[in-house]
Amino acid sequence: MKSLFWVIAFFVTTNVYSQEKSLSISNIETGKVSVFKQNERVRVKTLQGGKIRGNLFIMDDNQIMIKNIIIPISNIERIKPNPLILNILISGSLFIIGAYGVLGGLVVLAYYGELWAAGIILGGAGSFVGGILSPNFLPAIIINNTSTIKVETMLE
Repeated sequence: MKSLFWVIAFFVTTNVYSQEKSLSISNIETGKVSVFKQNERVRVKTLQGGKIRGNLFIMDDNQIMIKNIIIPISNIERIKPNPLILNILISGSLFIIGAYGVLGGLVVLAYYGELWAAGIILGGAGSFVGGILSPNFLPAIIINNTSTIKVETMLE
């Protein structure tokens, strides 16, 4: 009997502490629902024009925190997922393309002395700049008057 009690107590406490908060944004017109889980990497643009990227931490029903900056939910203009692996792959690919472009252009310029090698060098430099800016091709969820934002508790 005692072991049955401990097993039940274990499962109850596990379920209580394994709940995770999430931010659910639904658009009434389109019916689309987007869910952002706690500790997910996001990019947020506020109504004041500030751009913040980092891990999402839901404080309560009215506030979130990213990089120790508290943002009221009513001040969010747009939010988009910002996965780390996608950033690494895209930025890394652009850096590699840029390196080969610059080095290839320098080799062509040194070996042949052709002026069109400057175009290859400029293309490589542009690829470097693209890698530094870290583009994110995922669509942003724009929050407007037809959007409803809820903080939900989910079981893991």
